Amino acid sequence: EEKVDSSLEFLILASDGLWDVVSNEEAVGMIKAIEDPEEGAKRLMMEAYQRGSADNITCVVVRFFSEQPGGIGSSSNSAPIDHGIIPDRSSGDSAT
Repeated sequence: EEKVDSSLEFLILASDGLWDVVSNEEAVGMIKAIEDPEEGAKRLMMEAYQRGSADNITCVVVRFFSEQPGGIGSSSNSAPIDHGIIPDRSSGDSAT
């Protein structure tokens, strides 16, 4: 259980495809210095893929910026972005 307060820097929401091969501590260490949440999520998904995750890999990183322009709720952070998916190992297809 984690306390959610103003010291929270980011939140990682991910499927078993990530957590089966990456520990909480490893995930935090991998993205702590990455400011862009999209890049952090990509980094975690690629790591899980490279480690041979046998499950679907889904990951969202939410960064919390306190008292900064462009923080939570600003229009610059509110639009969804779709950048494709990592290829499915079982079919050999490379979807984007």
